[in-house]
Amino acid sequence: MRAPLRPQEAEETQIGEILTDSEKATEAQVSAALDQQLSGDPGHLGEILVSKGSVTPDDGLDALQTQKEIQSSTHPDPR
Repeated sequence: MRAPLRPQEAEETQIGEILTDSEKATEAQVSAALDQQLSGDPGHLGEILVSKGSVTPDDGLDALQTQKEIQSSTHPDPR
C-alpha cells in the first residue's frame, strides 16, 4: 500500500514510482523511505533509498533523469 502523496508530489511523477516500475526498488522499500521522511528525515527519497542500500547511486540518478524527461515532456519550457 502506498503512502498518501503530498500535494506537490501528486502533481509530479514520483521517484519512488519510477524506481518500482523499473524494478530497482520494491514498494516496501519506497514505503519505508517515505515513512522515514514523514518521521523527520530531511533527505530526498532517492538519497534515503541509496543510504539504506535499497538502490545504487546510479539507479537513483537514472530515476531522476527519467523524472526530468517526463516532466519536460508534460510541462514544456515556455521559452
